Amino acid sequence: MERNSLTPSTPLTASGSPLDHPAVAPQTDSATLTDVALHLFRWRGYDAVTTDQIAATAGVTPQDFARHFATKDAVIMSLADEISHAGVAALARVAPNRDPLDALFSVHAETLTAIVNGVGVMTRERLVALAHILTAQRHLREQVRDLRRRVFAVPLAECTGVAPDERRMRVAFTTWAAIVTGSYNYFNGVGLFNNASFGPSGDGRVPEVMVRRLKETFVEVTGREPPRQAIESALAPWEWGA
Repeated sequence: MERNSLTPSTPLTASGSPLDHPAVAPQTDSATLTDVALHLFRWRGYDAVTTDQIAATAGVTPQDFARHFATKDAVIMSLADEISHAGVAALARVAPNRDPLDALFSVHAETLTAIVNGVGVMTRERLVALAHILTAQRHLREQVRDLRRRVFAVPLAECTGVAPDERRMRVAFTTWAAIVTGSYNYFNGVGLFNNASFGPSGDGRVPEVMVRRLKETFVEVTGREPPRQAIESALAPWEWGA
């Protein structure tokens, strides 16, 4: 996947368009529209951006945009869908009959680690932008939670041997949602994305911080450590218990 050509340091005009945005061909694809949308969301705020503005910045008509995405929420959900399906693929590397919650942690840690290492389903820039938006938008977090349950229910049941309708599986999904929400609340509470160290020149650290905070929130919610092997590689720059 090509890296985002729009960086957080790109200046904007009064209308919200990047001053140095290159001309975009009429055949603009969904990947380009996604990157343009993420750029505008981060600079202007999610609520302030319209689909018409995204289309205009990308150099296409609103009708062209609608051929790829019905709404601006759909842009975000397409990225959440990519991450969720990457997690499902990672289930193939989870030992059978594992606890469902441990399996969810393992595949999400693997997915984030792959992105951190530059070999994931999306770029680090997209992950940072996605986390920034989800931190501020509760309705999108709820949509992502429901998407995750739909995408994972059957594959997770096949991996763990726990049926989708069993209480143990329902508790795992509910607990995982609490862990993710706790992580987002932490990011929002400390102003992670407004902190200078995580600005345009420091955003590259955000994925690592996300993995570390996921581990810490897992401990806070469950009272136990997550599967150690799941995130050792992601936390290599730090001591496990630090």
